[in-house]
Amino acid sequence: MKIFTNKFLFGVFGLTAVMSATQAEENLTMEKLLEMSKPAPNPQGSQYSRSQTNAENQRLEVGYDMETKTETIYPFRPKNNPQPDKFKKGSIEVADSLIDAEHDNVVWRGGATPPTQHLNTTSFPWNTIYKLVMRFNVDGTDYFYNCSAWSAGNFHLVTAGHCVYNYDPNGDDDTSDQKWADEVWVYAGQTDRVSPFECGNQYCADLPYGWARSRYIRSYSGWTVNQNHNHDFAVITLDRNAGQRTGWMGRSSDVSAGDSVNFSGYPTETPHVPAGINVQYKGFDSGNVVSTTDYRIELSAFVYGGHSGGPSWRYTNGERYVVGIHSTSNRTGTAHDTLLTTGKRDDINAWMTTDETARPPLVRGDLTESLFDGNPHKSISKTLVGKEEDLTVNFQILNAGYADITNNIFVDFYASTNQLISTSDYWLGSGVISSDISDWSFMSVSRDITIPSSLPAGGYTVGWLMSTTGEYANDQDCGGTPCTNVVAIADQSLVVENCTSDAYEDDNTSATGFQLYNNSSQSHSICSTGDVDWFRITVPSGSGAYEVITETSGSSGDTVISLYNSNLTLIENDDDSGAGRFSKIDRKCGENALNPGTYYLQVFEYQNNHTIENYQVSMSQVACSDLIFRHGFEN
Repeated sequence: MKIFTNKFLFGVFGLTAVMSATQAEENLTMEKLLEMSKPAPNPQGSQYSRSQTNAENQRLEVGYDMETKTETIYPFRPKNNPQPDKFKKGSIEVADSLIDAEHDNVVWRGGATPPTQHLNTTSFPWNTIYKLVMRFNVDGTDYFYNCSAWSAGNFHLVTAGHCVYNYDPNGDDDTSDQKWADEVWVYAGQTDRVSPFECGNQYCADLPYGWARSRYIRSYSGWTVNQNHNHDFAVITLDRNAGQRTGWMGRSSDVSAGDSVNFSGYPTETPHVPAGINVQYKGFDSGNVVSTTDYRIELSAFVYGGHSGGPSWRYTNGERYVVGIHSTSNRTGTAHDTLLTTGKRDDINAWMTTDETARPPLVRGDLTESLFDGNPHKSISKTLVGKEEDLTVNFQILNAGYADITNNIFVDFYASTNQLISTSDYWLGSGVISSDISDWSFMSVSRDITIPSSLPAGGYTVGWLMSTTGEYANDQDCGGTPCTNVVAIADQSLVVENCTSDAYEDDNTSATGFQLYNNSSQSHSICSTGDVDWFRITVPSGSGAYEVITETSGSSGDTVISLYNSNLTLIENDDDSGAGRFSKIDRKCGENALNPGTYYLQVFEYQNNHTIENYQVSMSQVACSDLIFRHGFEN
């Protein structure tokens, strides 16, 4: 078998993501971890014969407890030879269009086709493929790497051994610091369909199923001790039943030269994929299995850094069976998978059975935003405001966990000068949501906030941080900043103008206009460019027509006023009949007096391109019969 020594799937370039304590708090969000992490390095290792690989000392189970940070090497257990696992589709129906997109085995035509992006990851089997982010701490410094994995059951994933056991985590060519990952975050069906599509110059990521964490990892001594790529294989035990939502493919060892396999994963290696990309790349070529050995599969395929740990699967008679785990590649059309041997399949089944009682999944809630259908269920009621003006935020909350959330949910709203929301941004206010959210369901929410007078004028992204008790540990907090509990409305920029809003906002529609009373005035402002103020006028019945005078006034400004009837049909408007550039409408008796009924007055700035910090609007009305009586008495 050929082992590539020039480049491995995750490279020997020392590409690491280092986070220092002096970096901004916002760098600790899940999105930033995804952006910062680089493909996990893969050591060149040595070549091993079939007999060496098959020896008991290379097939010892090695387990690592993420909570106690302890490693255990278990006695050798003879391997059985089970039949392939039956196909399981989980809770997501298989769309016919997706089945048609995959292929039965056909004759190889030669050559490899580069993989392509796949964004609809909430459909089977793409939702069974997970993104991994691993943290390795060396001498107090964290190094972040990424890989791929695939679901094997309700709370188990399979990935490559080099993803979770790193021989050189700090990239200094010294393997004395080789170790297991300190933390592993996993994301089912990661994609990028809901804004923000980019965070700064980097791509963001949608986590439609939320995320999970590793509690226990297993591999073989052949990898952790010998760096044998024939055993580049690991199984991750999760803290929750993630596979319950996504389902999983079957497993098989039945693959031969000339067969056709699909493959997918989350490559992040530039220049093969755009910098910062966070989506799946799938691939297929007919007859792309070049050769197989007892432990490896050679593929005619373009597989890049970040793909590692992802699955290769056969699509046979309408069912899917994983046969290989992405391991190494030369980036130019040839790659090697670790074969899912009968022994490895046997161990996967045994380990899953053990964990059912030894470390069963936790049942808790998990707040996140609703992304499952790819639609942005979030908005603000307006995008241009003044200070102290009210703003309505509309959004949905998904409970991506596995237990009902029955405690209050606290939401803090922020205005950010970028698209990353954290407690270092401008605080806009808070709200409490007292409704229950059952597991895997969402609720629609609207909350009103008031723009603080202390918020500097400028453009912002509105977002919020959510919190509640009873969530999974560390779901709310990643080094001080919420993770899946953070949401940003990136497709609507909020512009705050340098003006203080009046107390009557929001009165920008006839329905929300305030009543004007006889011989009284109100103090208002046009505090955002293009703002309009509406007012309601009532002409009483019983005395016939009325003379009605409405006007605006102030120290500076240029208003236009428009008078409408109850059907919102324009009766009259005026620009400069009042003092200075202010406006006045006088409906005179004997000419155009107003009959009893409801009327509306609209006020706006002359060209809708300036603000008016303060103006007065007043109304007076006198029954025409009273004027006639008064006029006759005076004569």
